[in-house]
Amino acid sequence: MPCLARTAQYVLAGHVSEKTDTFAFGVVLCELLTGKAPADYEQGECLAAVMYGALEATAIVGTLPEMLDTSVNSSGAGGGWQLVKALQLGGLAKRCIDIHVRSRCTVIDIAPDIDALAERLLPTCTSCGEVLPPHATNAFCTFCGHQQ
Repeated sequence: MPCLARTAQYVLAGHVSEKTDTFAFGVVLCELLTGKAPADYEQGECLAAVMYGALEATAIVGTLPEMLDTSVNSSGAGGGWQLVKALQLGGLAKRCIDIHVRSRCTVIDIAPDIDALAERLLPTCTSCGEVLPPHATNAFCTFCGHQQ
């Protein structure tokens, strides 16, 4: 059964949660890495399934580089992905498309990793240095209670 039909089947059966959204986000990450559509109907392949296999720890260094989109890199210019960034983004994608729903992360779980990959600085408490939720204004630090 094609992957999109399976997705529709889950929706119709009521199996929708934040982890469904996370899976979709992981598919988008796979699309960004490879430049491919989420499903290849001619070959009957689902990009998430192909990428999940390629992102297995034993295969990641050998398989992932040959799957990467060579038309863009992290700066938006031609020439291909920087391998380290691609491996990091691939690791995040794998956590999002985990076939075991209970093990699958949520987008909130990986938000700090995305910020780190994008080299964005996260807001921290001025008293203890603990990382604060993004866009926290006049919030209290959950670690030390200091008002920001």
